[in-house]
Amino acid sequence: MSGAETVVLVHGLWTNRHVMAWLGARLERAGFAAKGITYPSMREDLDRNAARLGAFIAGLAPATVHIVAHSLGGLVALASLARERPEHVRRVVLLGCPVSGCEVARRVAARAAFRPLLGATLPLWAAPPALAVDERYEVGTIAGTVPVGLGRLFARPAGPSDGVVSAAEARYPRERDHVALAVAHSGLLLSPAVARQTIAFLRTGRFER
Repeated sequence: MSGAETVVLVHGLWTNRHVMAWLGARLERAGFAAKGITYPSMREDLDRNAARLGAFIAGLAPATVHIVAHSLGGLVALASLARERPEHVRRVVLLGCPVSGCEVARRVAARAAFRPLLGATLPLWAAPPALAVDERYEVGTIAGTVPVGLGRLFARPAGPSDGVVSAAEARYPRERDHVALAVAHSGLLLSPAVARQTIAFLRTGRFER
């Protein structure tokens, strides 16, 4: 794997790039250059954050770039690719990303007292955006199946879930490959199995079987 291949790490709601540090270190050990970005997930909407990510990725040209995104970060990544269509991005791994909606977030949004928890993302959960990206971007999805997390206080997603996002909600219609692992939502960022599968997809476009 060439050292010129860069992986951009995109965090989820309420957090910043530092939550991706452990995974970034594993990617560095595997021969990638890992670069995290912090975006204002609570203060700015999807379009603004997608543009911010697009500008960050544009600054990495002409190196080959991959993206690894967690939770809301996956929506930001897909929106950015759909909007900017960068030529040098190749593969994308989505970790517990609510690409097909999120029942937990819908339940939170339905309660006025809890809506501030969602910040500027609130409109996303009433009507999830259609984020179809060019097929040249190879997308792999990883879903967690250990239902542990704050999301269970608001709803219990149908079927297997990571406690916030169901395995079905984490599926992307144009994905190249998918794998479900016994990990909770936040644990996706600290799991050796997730790191191993992420590295496999970035290298080959497929998860390990």
